[in-house]
Amino acid sequence: MAKARTREVGRAQRHTSAAPDEVWQRWEDHETWPQWVTRCRDVSMSSPMRCNATGRKERTDGGREDFVITLFVPGHSYAQATRLLGARVESRYQVRSAGGGSDVTVSVTLRGRLARLYRRRLTERLATSLPAELSRLTELAERRAQVTAPTPLADRPGVGLELGAVRSTGA
Repeated sequence: MAKARTREVGRAQRHTSAAPDEVWQRWEDHETWPQWVTRCRDVSMSSPMRCNATGRKERTDGGREDFVITLFVPGHSYAQATRLLGARVESRYQVRSAGGGSDVTVSVTLRGRLARLYRRRLTERLATSLPAELSRLTELAERRAQVTAPTPLADRPGVGLELGAVRSTGA
């Protein structure tokens, strides 16, 4: 019997001005997932995110997906796996510091005896949904970073700075 191969069926990458911890907070807080995950209406988890934590995504079409966290490296990466009939889909999420912000990558693999039955449809759907999800995710992280960033002193109401200004008293 041939061993089932794992094939990548989707990948998206994006650079954001948001720090890695801002992106990570969106991933770790499953209550924000419907704001950026395509076709996601609600998410519940058995515990805070960690290896072997389980969860359920309620889709906008009324369906649901049970998943398990298979990899968890706090602040850096995680993976979640969902079972299909005769196949398994694993989504990996990674963020790393780069260029004054973050590089964010999501990749999706498919494996199993019946994976070939799902491959084309999943590949086509992910070609549009993954870039859209990363775009929404990074926009949320950037917005959050702007809200929590300290206001520079010179921009605060009632505070004025005149650097380098010298006035002569005529004396």
